Amino acid sequence: TGAVTVANANADLDYGAGQAMPDVVAQLRWDSSLGSFQLSGALHQVRTGLTTDPTSELRPNGDIRVTGANGINDTEYGFAVQAGVKINLPQIAPGDALFLQAAYAQGASSYTGWGRTTVGTVENTAGGLDATIVNNDLKLVDSYSITGGFRHFFTPSLDGNIYAAYGKYDPAGANNSFSAFSVGTNVRWAPVANFFIIPGVEYYRLTDAPIGVGVGVGQSKSSWAARLRFERNF
Repeated sequence: TGAVTVANANADLDYGAGQAMPDVVAQLRWDSSLGSFQLSGALHQVRTGLTTDPTSELRPNGDIRVTGANGINDTEYGFAVQAGVKINLPQIAPGDALFLQAAYAQGASSYTGWGRTTVGTVENTAGGLDATIVNNDLKLVDSYSITGGFRHFFTPSLDGNIYAAYGKYDPAGANNSFSAFSVGTNVRWAPVANFFIIPGVEYYRLTDAPIGVGVGVGQSKSSWAARLRFERNF
């Protein structure tokens, strides 16, 4: 299942109540010599236990538990849809392919790639919310992402990838919408069968950030990340 996180738009507190049902996910896929196409969707439950006049209790691990008599227990159902296509390009080199994907979600942010992560020096702590609470009303968060990539085989044991992604995250209330852009490349080398050495580099930029994502309101911040991965397939 995806993350279930709810926040009060007027306070930096987490009011998520977890899930009482698992996510329901379905997909349709078509494959041919030309490539493949996939259409998928998900239904995601969002629950909260906000109190109108909460008393915050800071636990030893840093989490905040909200207590109080006036509880607002609300349940909404978010969704996500995703479409992706792979176009085979053997006329360039055997195995070459172009990848394109788009996703939209309402109340199911993890399906569009908006998780609570840190990329380099850019901390994205607000991007994992599924909903915010505005005037004691649960508002689902809108988000979308668009990604594309190209894979080229220089030799049967050496290929390179270049990719880019753009997304927007739009919660209601005091947390204003913001967007992110990333571009990266990597090389995958197989010195022996089923063993890969994969160095890569990525640039990430967060734009018009709200409070809680490592930069000031309305500001932007960039980050670089380099990775080296060793992969053994069995």
